Amino acid sequence: MKILFFTPAQRERRPVNVLLNSILSQPGYWGGQKAGLCQQFCRGLLILLLMLVSSVAVIAQDELSVTVDFDTRNTTARELLDNLGKVESVHLSYNEKKFNLNQEITLPAKNMSVKELLDILAEKLDMEYQFHGKQIILKQKSKPQGKTSYTVSGHVRDEANGETLVGATVQLKNTTTGAVTNLYGYYSLTLPQGDYTLVFTYIGYKITEKQVLVNKDITLSVELAEMTEELREVVITAYRPDDNVAVNRMSYNKLEAKKIQQVPALFGEADPLKVIKLLPGVSMTGELSSNYSVRGGGYDQNLVLLDEAVVYNPSHLMGIFSTFNNDAVKNMEFYKGNLPARYGGRLSSFLNVQMKDGNNKRISGQGGVSLLASRLTLEMPTLKNRGSLMVSGRRSYADVFFRPFTNEIKALYFYDFNLTTNLKINENNKVYFSAYRGRDVFSTAFEKDSDHISWGNFISTFRWNHSFNKKLFSNLSLSYSKYDYKLGQRVDSTGYEMNWKARLQDCTLKMDFDYFLSPQHTVTFGLSSTLHVFNPGAMSLKEKSSYEEIETLDSKALEHAAYLGTESKLLDGRLMVNPGLRLSVFQNVGAYALFNFNDTYEVTDSTNYKNGDVFNTFINLEPRLVMTYRIADNLSLKGGYARSVQYLQLASNTLSGTPLDVWVPSTPNVKPQKCDQYSIGLFQNLFGNKLETSVEVFYKDMKGQIDFKDDADVLLNKQLEGEFRFGKGSASGIEFMLSKPHGKLNGWISYTYSKSIRKIEGVNDGYEYLSAYDRPHNLAITANYQLSKRLGFSSNWVW
Repeated sequence: MKILFFTPAQRERRPVNVLLNSILSQPGYWGGQKAGLCQQFCRGLLILLLMLVSSVAVIAQDELSVTVDFDTRNTTARELLDNLGKVESVHLSYNEKKFNLNQEITLPAKNMSVKELLDILAEKLDMEYQFHGKQIILKQKSKPQGKTSYTVSGHVRDEANGETLVGATVQLKNTTTGAVTNLYGYYSLTLPQGDYTLVFTYIGYKITEKQVLVNKDITLSVELAEMTEELREVVITAYRPDDNVAVNRMSYNKLEAKKIQQVPALFGEADPLKVIKLLPGVSMTGELSSNYSVRGGGYDQNLVLLDEAVVYNPSHLMGIFSTFNNDAVKNMEFYKGNLPARYGGRLSSFLNVQMKDGNNKRISGQGGVSLLASRLTLEMPTLKNRGSLMVSGRRSYADVFFRPFTNEIKALYFYDFNLTTNLKINENNKVYFSAYRGRDVFSTAFEKDSDHISWGNFISTFRWNHSFNKKLFSNLSLSYSKYDYKLGQRVDSTGYEMNWKARLQDCTLKMDFDYFLSPQHTVTFGLSSTLHVFNPGAMSLKEKSSYEEIETLDSKALEHAAYLGTESKLLDGRLMVNPGLRLSVFQNVGAYALFNFNDTYEVTDSTNYKNGDVFNTFINLEPRLVMTYRIADNLSLKGGYARSVQYLQLASNTLSGTPLDVWVPSTPNVKPQKCDQYSIGLFQNLFGNKLETSVEVFYKDMKGQIDFKDDADVLLNKQLEGEFRFGKGSASGIEFMLSKPHGKLNGWISYTYSKSIRKIEGVNDGYEYLSAYDRPHNLAITANYQLSKRLGFSSNWVW
């Protein structure tokens, strides 16, 4: 038998029946016999079959080559398939439950062939297509064996302005499986392959449900719409209706700026720090002071961060107001103990304040005029849906009111300026920049003599969010913080002039990671390093014929930290365990003159260290643990332990503090303060989460506590460490909280019974004594009543 070969060109030029006839008519094809009846029959049958196959292929090619005209703007896969099915020669067959047809798709061109459209859909929907007769069958792409779980991740934002929503809940419908967005509104949820309904919730916003087919890793970012005024619920301490019971945190409160606005404020200026003082376990250090004591600790034991940067003096007008302009604040987190492992450096509490990102949808603004100050905030997009800018300013005008009554006050005011901007580079990268500048100015003049004092904070932060993959999220931050004050006096008749200035500066580099291992397990870890520069004070004195400078010792220090924490849900989510470990390192760096003291705190000699020398190192481990056991749907038992170490001390011999207070580092003479805090609490919601109740008991064991000797010389003292006295302390108490977060009438009642004692060598003859922050009873009542959409009443009472 001969074997016949045809070139591609020959096959293309010859019709199918001619090619087949050439094959069947070759000599010897039928064993050398002439074609008989059998030969004719077989030849006809083969020709018929080949023509049929060829015609089907031609029809398929014709259908795929049909050009269709679609809008190139964003459309859904469902709309594309519906429109494609309307093409006369296209017959589609598919099971819509197998694909995520709500996925948005942007076409690269307006006129495209059916094949080009199907190829795009195949890539976006992870499908494949084949022909069955005239039908085009769409089906799921076959997956390699082995991988059965995939990750759904993304951001949750406000639909109106694009602000990320921190603490929003993403949950599988009718299950306890879910996730909570982190500080940047990011969530990650790893699920087995299948069809799911994801429910997105955030108090004050409409519940949103999304159908999702999990057959690959998916990015799903959602925007939530705010409730109308009639439906909006006022929530002070929780984001989910059962947050009080369900979340594995204790001694914790979360506050939104718009909720703070509803609490009564002095002179009409909403103040976040004044709201914190109404919570259990928190007491005022002075009647009008912004400083506060938490569970018997000093006000210097409270860590305050604004967009990752430390705020050393969060007050204006000698403490009457805080540095936080409520119009520029997005939300606040407040921990009274049991801090997550990523935070440290203070013994008593942690306040994390986040500024607004800015409206990336449209230009918007707000402002206000009160008896004391005026403020204005503007927000605008820089790139539509990708970037935004927020600027906010506030200035008081107390000096304006004083001028009609006295000519001696030349200036008495404070101001704040906030700036934030951000840019979304792509789905995996976003950068932020924020800055804050605030200052108080006070000056007087009498005839030709004058006095002036000013103090303030400057803060700036650069942050970079990066998603390595669907499970690993990171944030790199570089922050700078400075607090300084200036004091001056001039007497013209004698030529006397005095100027005094001091400052404290921090520069911090920090890297944080969130690894969403599964819905039941999340791992957090990171590193940070801070350079502290201390300039406690320098004073110059000038008279007609003399000039003198007095300087204290400048110093530097490095503070490093590494941490690891986990969040685990066990026993079908009823038991939640959050263990963590923090390693902190503090190093004193020269140039520095270290004074050596004897047992009576007299200087014996000193040791000088060169510039750049690391002459002392402290290393401490800080374990943390929080556990929650959900006894019932509305009842849980929580317990926690935390060790904290503080390396910076505040040299102040007043309770409420002054702008001239001096921060000093730990040294070989001043050991770091340490605290072990234990707490346990019972949390219950009543009447369908309409009432929230909690009872917490705490005990704090503190070492390395600092006090001053009698008549201590604090200001401009080079041997300040000799004025300190050291010992130990403890604090214990019980806290009650009853909250009604919803409805026209809402508010809360808090009561704390506590005791705070100290035992310090050289103070009170070495016997125990009640600390300056001991507050046996503290009762606060806050009530709000929304009479109508535009009118409401609020009041608070503290005892």
